[in-house]
Amino acid sequence: HTRCADVTGVQTCALPICTAEELYWRPQSRIAARLLGEVNEIEGEVRGGALQSEFGPIPALGIVDGTRATALVRPAAISLGLEAMGPATIVASYFAGGQRRLVVECDGGASASVCANCADGPAVGTKVRLEFMPDRFTVIPG
Repeated sequence: HTRCADVTGVQTCALPICTAEELYWRPQSRIAARLLGEVNEIEGEVRGGALQSEFGPIPALGIVDGTRATALVRPAAISLGLEAMGPATIVASYFAGGQRRLVVECDGGASASVCANCADGPAVGTKVRLEFMPDRFTVIPG
């Protein structure tokens, strides 16, 4: 259980003991995730063992159906599938060296940042679906 306290205006947190990779890819709290860099916080409700989000279902094993939950997913842990009827649209694309930083948005307003490992990447306006790398995200209640 992660606990935080405000000490003389500086927030300190007790982080879980685990490897650096586990902490980065599968943080157990929003605070731990944000501490180590950019993270997408994808919200929804768990039904049938999956977080039902605007981007589609995300596995949420061990969380009770009906629970509001949030998937914590790093931009590099998402790949895009080009799909004419995909739930999301690329709304921005930024050159970032050997990759592109893409922003995707659903009709309902949910957005996510994605790292595309190519210099060009799909064009703004392209419909896509998000694919989440197994073992590279965490779904937490709340």
